[in-house]
Amino acid sequence: MLGAVQSVIACLPAAETAAPCPAGTAPAVLNAFLIEPSAQAQFEASFAPVDFVQAGSFWAIAFLVTVSLWSLSQVFSHARRAIR
Repeated sequence: MLGAVQSVIACLPAAETAAPCPAGTAPAVLNAFLIEPSAQAQFEASFAPVDFVQAGSFWAIAFLVTVSLWSLSQVFSHARRAIR
């Protein structure tokens, strides 16, 4: 299991300040999903940095395919008009 939902105490902005929190904040109980220490490596691996060169290559190929299909459809359209 990757983690569990647990109640945590967080300092949120408030008009009155409470004891354990800094000025202008007060403690509040929130539900948070906390990962287990043993799953930390798996969790961090899922947020690996993006390789922008590879992403750009995929985008360029997709754009080239789209423009090529559009050009091919224009050629077929002109050929069909010429046959009529």
